[in-house]
Amino acid sequence: AVAPVNTMEEFASEPQTRRRGFFLDTGFPLVKGAPFAGPPFKFSKTRAEVRRPAPLPGEHQGEMLEELKRLQPRGPGAAEDGEVDHGNILAGIRVINLGVGAVVPEACTLLGDLGAEVIKLESRANLDFLRKASPDPTQPNRAWVFNTECRGQRSVALNLATTRGREIALQLMAAADVVAENNRGGVVETWGLDYEAVKTVKPDIIYLSSQGYGRGGPLSNSVAFGPLNGAFAGVCYLWNHADAPYPASCTLNHPDHVASRLGAVVILAALHHKSRTGQGQFIDMSQAEVAAYLLGEFYLEGPLTGRAAGPPGNRVPYAAPHGVYRCQGEDRWVAIAVVGDSAW
Repeated sequence: AVAPVNTMEEFASEPQTRRRGFFLDTGFPLVKGAPFAGPPFKFSKTRAEVRRPAPLPGEHQGEMLEELKRLQPRGPGAAEDGEVDHGNILAGIRVINLGVGAVVPEACTLLGDLGAEVIKLESRANLDFLRKASPDPTQPNRAWVFNTECRGQRSVALNLATTRGREIALQLMAAADVVAENNRGGVVETWGLDYEAVKTVKPDIIYLSSQGYGRGGPLSNSVAFGPLNGAFAGVCYLWNHADAPYPASCTLNHPDHVASRLGAVVILAALHHKSRTGQGQFIDMSQAEVAAYLLGEFYLEGPLTGRAAGPPGNRVPYAAPHGVYRCQGEDRWVAIAVVGDSAW
């Protein structure tokens, strides 16, 4: 599995990015036709839209202050009748975790934290790769990373290469509210467990499908994982020094854990829609676009200023000095971050 270390401009011009229509031409006065980062998820029933620009400084201050006063909470855990609300807002909801690794399993865990019953479908023959991250590879139940990502979940091992295994999986999905998967593009179709198949047994199912580059486009079925998605979106290029001879990035598997949280949020949005309309729907979430979603201003920088965004090293626009500086002695350093005159 490989991905290019794209600049911001290269990501914006990638055929995959253009095919999926990630960047929006908003026509907002200050943005004009510059590439505006859109939502990294596509709902089949409820459109996610950018309806208005960010306000100018102070533009809505009065009305927002009044709104905040009106919305002041009564206190943590307060319910209408004075009873403590323990937050099990998804009690009675069943979620089928057809995912692997971090993104979908962690999203499902977050739904479980809110009270949902989560069932993970697994294979004994082809273990989730996080189960292999164990001090003793012969003890897959001791893999702490897997146990963290999938805490609170039930588990069933099915052989999806068999007709009977697929039948049982469909039976479980027919009795569920949500199915979520992040396998390589095309895999769930080969199992007969894609959205169209599940919809035949559960018409109002909510089905989240999250691939590295999203559905559709030339990279739809490409293998990817967190650091490759970040490199593709431009994160790896930015996490560096301007004079570095090669990309640096970091060891963080970004945007995996951001995508998992966003995945939980979009499922909650779909559940809200279903509570009002009775409709389920399909959600397509690109993990590379999740990384880009958080970098919107960097894609705007070149078109709006004539100076393309580049690796800032340790510099930030809100602090000076801000960096790592050499000290007396062998390989001795100090990190200094000064924010504002009082700190200086």
